[in-house]
Amino acid sequence: MNQSRKSQPHLRKLPLQWLSDYKPGEKEKKEDELRHYMNSWPFIRLIEILNKEKKELTRSTDYTNPSWAYQQAHNNGRLQQIDNVLHLLEGKQ
Repeated sequence: MNQSRKSQPHLRKLPLQWLSDYKPGEKEKKEDELRHYMNSWPFIRLIEILNKEKKELTRSTDYTNPSWAYQQAHNNGRLQQIDNVLHLLEGKQ
């Protein structure tokens, strides 16, 4: 494990997808670059926006609509995609 990462516990663990296509020598450099971006304001703001959208989707079911089940299935698919993106951005394993 990279010594600098051990001394910085605030750094998130990266999902494997971020670095899976890089050769071993390139991975450390790319990992350092990625950690820099993951701690930047746009990255953090994007996580906030996605969490807000996720919260709104979990509250929005209109059972008076005759096709509510289709809308719920669509919302479930959107929630899954948001979860997938959040997994990549937040580094949760």
